[in-house]
Amino acid sequence: MARADRASGRDLLSEAKVTYPGRDLYDVQLPNALAYSLDVLRERYEAIICDEGQDFREEFWVPLELLLEDYDGSPLYVFYDDNQNIYARASTFPILGEPLSLTTNCRNTAQIHAAAYARYRGVPVSPPDNDGSEVVFDRAQNHSVQATRIGARIVELVAREGVSPGDVAVLVADAPRKVDLYGLLHRVPLPRPARWLEEGARTDQTVLMDTVGRFKGLEASVVILWGLDGVDWKRSEELLYVGMSRAKSLLVVVGSATTCAAVESGLP
Repeated sequence: MARADRASGRDLLSEAKVTYPGRDLYDVQLPNALAYSLDVLRERYEAIICDEGQDFREEFWVPLELLLEDYDGSPLYVFYDDNQNIYARASTFPILGEPLSLTTNCRNTAQIHAAAYARYRGVPVSPPDNDGSEVVFDRAQNHSVQATRIGARIVELVAREGVSPGDVAVLVADAPRKVDLYGLLHRVPLPRPARWLEEGARTDQTVLMDTVGRFKGLEASVVILWGLDGVDWKRSEELLYVGMSRAKSLLVVVGSATTCAAVESGLP
């Protein structure tokens, strides 16, 4: 849209905000600003592949379809996982044919698959063949102690087991309290040259701290899932599924004894 703004001398997002005052920026104003830009720029695409389709509201599909060279004939592929619909956005897709289900898990170990897919609802997914470590539950009574345990776990992984800091992500389930939880992690020292990274682009030397919602669609070799104590995850099974399924090789769940016991009891 920035290129369309420069070419037209207009501010298309501001125009959309005037046209749709008080409406949601991401769900209404931005897709309409994208539609405005199509009147300015003539570039079109032979095919479009849309990932994380469950996060798109209906308002986005029309401008995306108009970006195709041939509205009726150019391919449009939408990949989605209904169990990751944590924003409760998607209800329909601009696809007329029957969906093709991808039923083989190519990301997780068998143990992580079992833990994550205990919260999955939908077409059965075949577990992977690769065996791995059991899911680890690290129990501590409060967030301060839990943060210290997370730091000790990372020291063990990085300094003693040779895991790259960039392969570790600490994912917070309780997004409204993320500032407090990030602050506790910042106080925990990491083995040099590793350093904390708050919601940014990972490098080999950074240990990422992020929220489950923001990290959805991504993955890390080691995921430390934290901040479940303040979440009614029994009503948010998708959140737990998403957080667990981001881990490729090792999943560590950190929380109070009660929370860990409740999560562990749901494992197969």
